[in-house]
Amino acid sequence: MKKQIRVFLGFTLMMGLVTGCSEVKFSSEPVGSLENPGDPVRPPIDPPIDPPDDPPIRESVKDTFYQQVEKTQVDVLVVIDNSRSMVEEQAKIGQRISSFLGHLNDVDWQLGMTSTDISGGKFSTNGELMTFNGTNLRILNKNVPDHNKIFMNSVRRPESDCWSECASGDEQPLQASIMAIDKRDGANHGFFRDNTDLVMVVISDEDELSTGPIGATKPGEVIQKFKSVWGTSKSLTVYGILILPGDQNCFDVNAENGGNYGTYVYEFAKATGGISGSICDNDYGASLSSIGQRVRNLLNSFTLTADVDPATVKVTLTPTQAIGWRVEGRKIIFDRPPSSGTKVEVDYLKPAK
Repeated sequence: MKKQIRVFLGFTLMMGLVTGCSEVKFSSEPVGSLENPGDPVRPPIDPPIDPPDDPPIRESVKDTFYQQVEKTQVDVLVVIDNSRSMVEEQAKIGQRISSFLGHLNDVDWQLGMTSTDISGGKFSTNGELMTFNGTNLRILNKNVPDHNKIFMNSVRRPESDCWSECASGDEQPLQASIMAIDKRDGANHGFFRDNTDLVMVVISDEDELSTGPIGATKPGEVIQKFKSVWGTSKSLTVYGILILPGDQNCFDVNAENGGNYGTYVYEFAKATGGISGSICDNDYGASLSSIGQRVRNLLNSFTLTADVDPATVKVTLTPTQAIGWRVEGRKIIFDRPPSSGTKVEVDYLKPAK
């Protein structure tokens, strides 16, 4: 009996070994997922990689100018805020006008003045040039005796030193500039000379229409007006003495009298290659001197037709001349004027957007 049991166990063991060594087949098909046992599990697919964006297309510009003769003329239009809050500032301008005009001793300059009041009221100028006190002149130049003193006595406006009957407090220096241009053949005849660059100096403690509302005249409107009249035969550069945008201390000092950031004038100056100084300076000598020096240098400049990336500028003079130059805003300023008849070609790219 024991022998039979041993035979049976041995046979069973051999059958188990045979079964354990049978061939195991592996399927190449994916098995089902745990969530959906009947669905095959597929390997993850990486999302497609977007190709890199093409670099922005930079628009190229080529401006061509001709140096006819050395430019020695400049017309200066002073636009003075004649509202009630400007008594002290007018005095400081008058006291330091020599700091400005002193840089123009070798230049054929002429200067006219209008106000920011275009309200149509008693003290409104509507863009017309004022008559300088003690004279019958609307235009000053270096041949007028005591021109600095005459300007000082005239820029201090009696309508600003007032209590009840005052000039308009809604200052509009930009619109006044357009109106002054519109009167070039009328009341302002003789001021805007042909082929003579125009410089505007705006002095105000407020923005256009005081706060720069939607309906206020924009810098681009004045620039477009200037170009529509003179094209490229004249250059416009604007300078401001104002409450500089972001100057909180100056704003706080002037807020009680209605002062506001001169944002539009600041942008106007920047767009034309000019600069702005602070109306809160105790002495305007440094600002006016800097403006005067720049005006003198700008007589050796050409204004480009578009915004420019300074790093891309190439200047070609024909005939060739060894003259240094630099870029300021839209202006190419030469260290000295190219000789008469020079062809000036400026190639550049507009800034990337």
